[in-house]
Amino acid sequence: MEGRAASACALIVTLQAFNDVAQARDWYEKQRPGLGNDFISKVEEALEMIESNPLLYPALVKDARRANMKRFPYGIWFKVEEVPVVIACLHHRRNPTVIKGRTP
Repeated sequence: MEGRAASACALIVTLQAFNDVAQARDWYEKQRPGLGNDFISKVEEALEMIESNPLLYPALVKDARRANMKRFPYGIWFKVEEVPVVIACLHHRRNPTVIKGRTP
């Protein structure tokens, strides 16, 4: 995921979103070794889907959209600017209004 944030601007990941992913990865890794890597793999799959068709996902909170991850109860929240800007990676039980204070 590190390289993705610095790629050819097909998608931007904010520091807050990166930290969300890192925190979730660490939690899963503590639950079972290797599960954190599985989590990252599913994050990367979701980011690829967002890159390929960001408008596939409806706006849910203001202009923020959510791509649900496979296997894990998390959503990748993003806004469509010139390129998609990922602003959060939140567990589905978290209140999505948390993202209102996050800006690209």
